[in-house]
Amino acid sequence: KPIPHAQNDKKWVWFGKGLLALTDQGLLSGSNFFIAILLARWLSRDGYGAYAMGFSIFMLLSGFHNAFFLEPMSVFGPESYSRCRTGYVKKLLRFHFVLTFGLSMLVVVAIILLSVFTVNRALTSAMWGVCVSVPFVLFYWLCRRAVYLTFAPRLAVVGSAAYCLATLLLVLVLKTWVTPFLGFLIQSLAAIPAVILLLASLRSGVDLQPSPSNGEVLRRHWSYGRWVMGAT
Repeated sequence: KPIPHAQNDKKWVWFGKGLLALTDQGLLSGSNFFIAILLARWLSRDGYGAYAMGFSIFMLLSGFHNAFFLEPMSVFGPESYSRCRTGYVKKLLRFHFVLTFGLSMLVVVAIILLSVFTVNRALTSAMWGVCVSVPFVLFYWLCRRAVYLTFAPRLAVVGSAAYCLATLLLVLVLKTWVTPFLGFLIQSLAAIPAVILLLASLRSGVDLQPSPSNGEVLRRHWSYGRWVMGAT
């Protein structure tokens, strides 16, 4: 009799974790959907079209970040680096800024080339927004995915709730100056309190063995992520 009871308790635990994961995704997706709806109402037709184009470019760039960081981390983190997870994640956080700096510079080059062919200020505004949001928003995504390595969706919910609340407050404060750039800036600023909360939880871990070398992490992530990057 105790065995079925224990199995039922385990099922309820996993049900609760699954519900928290859905809540986390709902808060994040709902916040971004809320921004998109408000921008559609407040921006001109051309302004919202520029924001939509910029967001498409942001999602393309995030695909490379997902291929090199998020997907490999979800595979290697719980298994290969379970005994040195904190050190492993810290290395990824440092690598993140190297990659996103390069992605942002690509956007800057695109803005310079764009100025040769068009003087569309709305599109230029959106592109500068993409340039700013790439390192900040993707850093939040990386920290959010990292807490799932310890099967702690509750921490992810806390971060997403902070992101959602910050988004609402910033939208109310900055709506008078709404531009395509501002749409991306709001998401970038809202990511900061969420990142602070998530980093505090990530730093509390204790490793049982030395963290892997930079070369090992890069090789493994490239070996796995290059196929995802090709699909992107």
